[in-house]
Amino acid sequence: MLMRFQDQIVAVTGGSTGIGYSAAEAFIAEGASRVYVTGRTAGTLNEAANKLGNRAVPVIADVGTAAGRQSLKAAIEANGDRLDVLFANAGIAEFNKFEETDEAFFDRTFDINVKGVYFTVQSLLPVLKDGGAVVLTGSVVSNKGMADLSVYNASKAAVRSFARSLANDLKARKIRVNTLSPGVTRTPIMAKGLNSTLPPSPASRRKSRSMRRPVVSPSRARSPKPPCSWHRARPATSTASNSRWTAASRRSEPERSPEAPP
Repeated sequence: MLMRFQDQIVAVTGGSTGIGYSAAEAFIAEGASRVYVTGRTAGTLNEAANKLGNRAVPVIADVGTAAGRQSLKAAIEANGDRLDVLFANAGIAEFNKFEETDEAFFDRTFDINVKGVYFTVQSLLPVLKDGGAVVLTGSVVSNKGMADLSVYNASKAAVRSFARSLANDLKARKIRVNTLSPGVTRTPIMAKGLNSTLPPSPASRRKSRSMRRPVVSPSRARSPKPPCSWHRARPATSTASNSRWTAASRRSEPERSPEAPP
């Protein structure tokens, strides 16, 4: 396995489950010496940290709030660490009917998905190394305009725009900024917020197909049909005649000199 993050310090927001957890797991597997993982629910976060091992540092924090972002920064500073990689991943995905959407729903989504991402990067700049990397979790919905997801779509479009702008804002420090834009990914957050739009899992598709198959009793099962008369009557071609035809076709081809192009 490549050890691309050997001895590096990484922070992953929203790392209790899903993409964030898998990213933290991959960072550790590829050599990161310490991975700070945030989550809003203590039980889920601690369970994730126990699975990740002693190189994971759980930080209970809602990065959609200033207090949560400060908690993450304080935890990093307490260990005297400076980040090589920041993965700003925390976010939510929920349906909204446009005509029924209220300001509270709008603010909740933008506080976490937009303001949280923007100010997470800003607040951690003092502990981010020059030449480090920032990765923001966007989504393919940022340019697809999916129905009943107008607020979520817009929030991820903002994240994509942040990456382009921040890459220019931080180039003097040689900090790279990129957006990860996954498609539909079966995660706990996705299942909770968008359950009815998730495609069926492979296991459920197999089960559905098996249920649709007609059940035929052995007594009614048909024996396979015999080959048609054309196949039975078709004469076999001898190997000798094939060889003569091949030899004749070779003789009919013009010879080329070794220097001639094909």
